[in-house]
Amino acid sequence: MPPYRPAIPEIPRAQHFLVWLVAGILLAGCGTFLTAKHGRSSRYPSATPHALDPARFASGACVLYPPTVADRHQIVFLDAGHGGLDPGALVRTQSGQSVKEAELTLKVAFGALGVLRSRGFTVVLSRTGPGLVAKLGPREVAGGALTSQGASHDLVARDQCADHARANVLVGIYFDAGGTGQSAGLVTTYDPTRTFAERNLQLAEIVQADVLNSLSASGLHLPDNPEVQDSAFVGSARDAMVATDPLILLGSGGTTSNLSPSTMPGAVVEPLSLTDPLEASVAASLSDQRSIGAAIAAAVGQFLALPDGVAPSPLSSSVPGQSLFAQNQVNSVPLIDVWRVPSAGVGQGTITVAAFDPARTELVLHAGSLQPGSNGAWLNGPEVGPPERASLLAAFNAGFKMTDSRGGWLSEGHSVAALVPGAASVVIYADGGVDIGQWGTEVPASNRVVASVRQNLQLLIDHGQAQLQSPSNEYQLEQWWGIAFEAAPLVARSALGITANGTLIWAAGTDVSISALTNALLAHGVVRALELDINAPLVRGFLYSNPGTISGGPAAEDGAMPLVEGQTQTAADFTTAGSGSAAVPHCTYITNCSRDFFTIVGR
Repeated sequence: MPPYRPAIPEIPRAQHFLVWLVAGILLAGCGTFLTAKHGRSSRYPSATPHALDPARFASGACVLYPPTVADRHQIVFLDAGHGGLDPGALVRTQSGQSVKEAELTLKVAFGALGVLRSRGFTVVLSRTGPGLVAKLGPREVAGGALTSQGASHDLVARDQCADHARANVLVGIYFDAGGTGQSAGLVTTYDPTRTFAERNLQLAEIVQADVLNSLSASGLHLPDNPEVQDSAFVGSARDAMVATDPLILLGSGGTTSNLSPSTMPGAVVEPLSLTDPLEASVAASLSDQRSIGAAIAAAVGQFLALPDGVAPSPLSSSVPGQSLFAQNQVNSVPLIDVWRVPSAGVGQGTITVAAFDPARTELVLHAGSLQPGSNGAWLNGPEVGPPERASLLAAFNAGFKMTDSRGGWLSEGHSVAALVPGAASVVIYADGGVDIGQWGTEVPASNRVVASVRQNLQLLIDHGQAQLQSPSNEYQLEQWWGIAFEAAPLVARSALGITANGTLIWAAGTDVSISALTNALLAHGVVRALELDINAPLVRGFLYSNPGTISGGPAAEDGAMPLVEGQTQTAADFTTAGSGSAAVPHCTYITNCSRDFFTIVGR
């Protein structure tokens, strides 16, 4: 049950979209290197989990977990609801198994914890064991239960822990246990009265969408019920206290003088209703607990990647949901995260950003039939062959035509065009690893065998800094970043970058400037990047919803889902043949394609 029921808005339980589940874990952790006033993980030098203030909080409470990869310097506070003398709801599953809400919330929190740490976030858990967060006094327990004073103290302790950690974001994890089974479904709550109310709403919307998509992936399609009234949730001693005091966990004021508010954006999510035996069974499933935790982690990463005051643009029906998750998840950890953000430029469209988990996916370079040129013996040629289709997750365009790329092309031992020193290069190693950098200085690594190289122009981002010149005329713009149809600066553009922990980030959009595309990559932690192809017919990305059953037939049959808003779907794939322009059938990378491209496959 929730830690409060104030009269504040809830994001309704809704089906939003029927999710196409191809990828998601969120590895890639996606978050920007913000310097928000709350987040300073460098404050905690210890490399191992440790209690922040053992003298102030109960044993096993307010524990900080450092990231397991490169530190993003952002801190996430997760509150595992209830605990100790307040077990939350006590219910039974369809099989008759008895479960406690407090145990379920903790397992979901641990599921989110591992994903967040693997993406570079520092995480603080309100509790790590069965107990409460606060050290209770003699007047805070009566008859083996919490008094209203004790319940209040424990909730205040959770806020105090989040504030003490200087967290960037707070997510409370509880389950709905009020009313009847007819009130089943997902609820995410936020407080609109805070000075950062807009950020609260952003977080709640993203959490709602991502968790809903995760549950849909498990085959649970939640009903679109009316909102349950606050009074329906008064059940435990804590809820009874909360019903008379609106400030708990997320609020900014209340009638109890010792309540101290949290100081960062926050939301409370109740993924399931334990009153419904079916949903209680899902909540008790370890795989679903991990999946919900991974969805929460993905939502947090997406939220922290947004600059203050910028809300994510709604996704079109072509990409249903804020974040997409793979049917073939590994331990419920997403393989690919996909979301759409505004380009923040006047007259510009949105930019799709996809992050690929380097530990669970591989990048493959394919030769097109005309670009870079066919030698008739490619293993990875103009179309994705049956062996690769079994693990195909995504595909997207490569770079310029070789005559315009100012770079070389090498794969499978064949050098179609000589590699150019200093050129921006995507390097795929024989062991499956990938890197991006200047050829001859930053790449390749001296101790690794190179399998493929695709070069295109110069680096767009290097050492975490944009490498953009300010062209004084149209000729310079064309020389640096490629000629656009009708010489328009706002065209379809794409780019590929890499973060400090090796996560690949692909970004693309229609009607975007080169600076907007660069900023989108920087906002997601990219340290090196190169521009790929430009212009609407050539900038394309697809997710594939049914790897292993792809036939090579029409796009709809193969589940090729377009990634870029406004992406060309029916136009010919323009190529250059001799001195003229030749059109070939529209390419979804499953059938024969004239231009080279990249695929993402599961390991």
